Amino acid sequence: MLAQCDALDGQKDGLVRDPRACRFDSRPLLCTGADSDACLSGEQVAALDDILRGPPLSRGPRIGYAPAGVEALPGGWAPWISSTDPMMTGAGVFGLGIPRFFAGLPDASFANFDFGRDGPLLDQRVGSILNADSADLSAFFGRGGKLILYHGWGDAAIPPQMSIEYFDRVRAAMGRKADKAMRLFMVPGMQHCNAGSGINSFGQGAPPPPWATPEEDIGAALEAWIERGRAPEQIVGVSASNFRIGPMDRRAAQVTRSGLLCAYPKVAEWNGKGNPDIADSYRCRWPR
Repeated sequence: MLAQCDALDGQKDGLVRDPRACRFDSRPLLCTGADSDACLSGEQVAALDDILRGPPLSRGPRIGYAPAGVEALPGGWAPWISSTDPMMTGAGVFGLGIPRFFAGLPDASFANFDFGRDGPLLDQRVGSILNADSADLSAFFGRGGKLILYHGWGDAAIPPQMSIEYFDRVRAAMGRKADKAMRLFMVPGMQHCNAGSGINSFGQGAPPPPWATPEEDIGAALEAWIERGRAPEQIVGVSASNFRIGPMDRRAAQVTRSGLLCAYPKVAEWNGKGNPDIADSYRCRWPR
């Protein structure tokens, strides 16, 4: 995925900044000789394409996973999607645990689950306590509420494009009210919550400390929006090698590079001359 998508943003630095621009082709991974760990079988290529495409749904568009380039890193696909023991992945624990133990489908399995038949049944039985997908935020916006969403492009637990789909639905339903009260930041190279080799630390792990600034801390940005009317359009994040600590305390982050997070749908574009590992070398622009 990195080989095909990394350089699309003008530089080859191990970071796919906008996976939507990547047209990933899985066919080069197909084994041409004996099956081995260095290539994929025909069934594995088909499974990979299905994961990226997403399941057929009874309502709404198919939403799969974006080629973010951090799938093979610790915290990537292994704990959530692909493992030697499928039942010990997030897909196994949640994907079968919910229908078996919450929805009254004790015989549910990967082999017999039908999205067209069983998806609506799950929604009927547990949707009222699990769903948080209403696009009508009029009551929240009406009392002055502000909403900032963020999602790592490399999140293997929850498809990142689910946040984009929800954001777009709210904007379609709420119009200008949404533009005045909601922002979404899609984070390149970040896995679930904070892991990954990309921009993984921008104040998302704890309430903002007194020294935090709206320019570098998403919690402080929310406070500034509510208290001073400063809507966040960009946030400077860092890539912290100690990603479990960095999001909690920016001063303790072991920084390898900084980057610019842009309010969706804008993306960070390199200026073509500055240090690509420094946020100052980027500007937020509309996708081409």
